[in-house]
Amino acid sequence: MAIVSKGYERALTYAELGELLTYAGASFSVFGASSFEVVPNPADRTLNVQPGRASGRGIVDVSYDVEIVGGAAVASGSRWDTVVLRRNWADKTTTVMVLKGNSTKALASTRQTVPGVIDDHPLALVRFTAGQASAQEVVDLRVWNGDGGAAANSDSVRLFLERIGTRVTVGSAVWVRQIVAGVPTWVDARAEITEATTTGTDGGGGKLAKFTPEGRLAVADPEINAHVANKRYVDATLKPTADAVTKATAIGTGTGGGKLVQWSPTGNLLMADPTQLGHGATKRYVDNLTDSTTSGASGGGGKLARYTPEGRLGMSEPTALEHGATKRYVDNATDSSTSGLTGPGKLARFTGGGRLIVADPTDQDSAANKRTVDTAAAAAKAYTDVAAAVAKAYTDSSTEASVSGPSGGNKLVRWSASGRIEMADPATPENGANKRYVDNATAGSTSGPSGGGQLARWSSGGRLDMADPATPENGANKRYVDQKTADLPAVRSGGFNGDVWNRNLTGTRRAAYITNEGAEPTYLGHQSSAAKYKQDIAEMEISDEQILSIAFVLYRYREQVAQHGDAAPVDAGMIADALDAAGLGWAVFYNEDGEVEGIHYERAWLAMLPPFQRAIERVRALESSHTDLVARVAALEAAA
Repeated sequence: MAIVSKGYERALTYAELGELLTYAGASFSVFGASSFEVVPNPADRTLNVQPGRASGRGIVDVSYDVEIVGGAAVASGSRWDTVVLRRNWADKTTTVMVLKGNSTKALASTRQTVPGVIDDHPLALVRFTAGQASAQEVVDLRVWNGDGGAAANSDSVRLFLERIGTRVTVGSAVWVRQIVAGVPTWVDARAEITEATTTGTDGGGGKLAKFTPEGRLAVADPEINAHVANKRYVDATLKPTADAVTKATAIGTGTGGGKLVQWSPTGNLLMADPTQLGHGATKRYVDNLTDSTTSGASGGGGKLARYTPEGRLGMSEPTALEHGATKRYVDNATDSSTSGLTGPGKLARFTGGGRLIVADPTDQDSAANKRTVDTAAAAAKAYTDVAAAVAKAYTDSSTEASVSGPSGGNKLVRWSASGRIEMADPATPENGANKRYVDNATAGSTSGPSGGGQLARWSSGGRLDMADPATPENGANKRYVDQKTADLPAVRSGGFNGDVWNRNLTGTRRAAYITNEGAEPTYLGHQSSAAKYKQDIAEMEISDEQILSIAFVLYRYREQVAQHGDAAPVDAGMIADALDAAGLGWAVFYNEDGEVEGIHYERAWLAMLPPFQRAIERVRALESSHTDLVARVAALEAAA
């Protein structure tokens, strides 16, 4: 649906004028967080522009649907296009357009800026890249006008907001368009109180600061220890000293080996060999220290270690508990027999197959091997089998008693030969009920006068029979339901009883409609008319000639004449064929073959409104001309 705009030609209503004055304090503005937001579409170089409201140059625009626009192909590299709302006063239209740009991140040179003729309202800068279907970057250029100034998401809005005095908030920055040295300039309001020179000697150098146009914080040269130091001061003060210190050789034999360092041309840090524990260690020192044998007798085995060429850590045999253990030591320690007399189960080793072997356990804390577990499991199984045999024999003998004896009915149960559970007839409410008891209890009539609906039984056909219900809680049978719903077939055929015809509705009500999409069922309901249910909204265009071509007639229905003759009632209205011929098909309904069937009278009257509005405008114009003419005649008469 096209964008609906107000303000191109006719006067604004008070509501529209109030809305315009509220939001249109800026040259360009949108009215909501998502209004006219530009979002990339997965389709090739396609963009979605969200619905919403906007204003610019005295025009208020409303978009009810997502507007889909696309950019031209990119041959190579990237291109920045500009998405705009183009307002055309000659055509009285507002449309979304994509203006082709170039590789520079700037507004397209083809943007129109002549209010009253053609003016482009920027919405976004969009970067398209060759070989990429979707837009690679979107810079939001929308502006929201508020009570205390404007707000935006990107400082790129400064590319087109050019009026002196404009104030726009972008994130934490507040930009103000001011005259600086006779030239309109954007100034960051945060730096307004720090605009004094940052290089002067009075006032304490380094105490004055300001933001540069590039967004950096500039400070003067420091004069005391508490001052902030700028780059110029740091370079001038520290670089000569640093060069002198690090120019010395890093491998000299002078005092303090390792204290002198310098960066090599390849970026490595060079230092002398360490002479004290606090000195940094060079590679040469570390290699010499760890290259000694790891199996020497001096220094305590395991204390010396080094990395082998394969990358493993080599060490000597451990001699104390805190020493690291080598593989040789571990293998020797665990290779003793796991079945010895001393501490069986306490000694363990890995087999060639990677399994852990342990001796038989001798106490609760010892690890158990497979042999011990299997022996214990066999004993447990034998014990379980004996217990199960005893339990089975006891159960069989206990449940073999008759299930129909008078004493303790249904307390004794047993499995029948066919696998069913059998029990005696219940004697108390908590006893289980067998089939015989249930059949006897439910064999009574289901239609007796007492307790209707409370008695039920299964019929021979497998259905549940019950008496007629006597209270709301009783179950309802088919006979009762059929009696209560006898009028439903008539309602299904479109008929209602006299109560409906004679009922006068004086409270809240709404018109009802019947709809049929070509198949069952047919629905009865109302028609919603709020804007939230509608799309593709456009102003109705109906000419005077269309209305004049329609005859308003009196008539009688043929069916009524056939039934009542001359006494058939007379109706007033229009002929549906005439509305169809006049191009007012939206007020006509048709049958399944597409033939004219009838008139939507609740719609047809709407066709009168546009000509009626124009008539009111012409009457007002004539009244104005008449008033002017009367004034001129009075003036002429007074002059005569």
